Amino acid sequence: MQAGTNVANVIYDQMKAGHGMDGAAGQVCMMTWASKDFVAHNVESEKDQGHLTFKVSGAKFKGTVKVRLMWNDTYTVELWRVRAGNVKMLNSVEDVYFDELTGTIDHLVEAD
Repeated sequence: MQAGTNVANVIYDQMKAGHGMDGAAGQVCMMTWASKDFVAHNVESEKDQGHLTFKVSGAKFKGTVKVRLMWNDTYTVELWRVRAGNVKMLNSVEDVYFDELTGTIDHLVEAD
């Protein structure tokens, strides 16, 4: 990744350009998930290069998705739920390549 690149924008653009499990365009998948409230976290840490969080309301999962760009240039996709002030990670998928990102999220949020 180039210096000064906005990590969250890269994640968003790669989701939008990707394809869902059924071959649907990434932008269509994002609408199907009812994705909203995108928040960029472009600060590097020991764990990742930055991440993007957003809310979804899919058929299978309703909550927050966190997509982290890891130092090995793969993504980690995490599903989080907040209920009554209780924050809990429900699922995590590691080592997701950029061309698998949209399909992975689609599977976690929409598919059975």
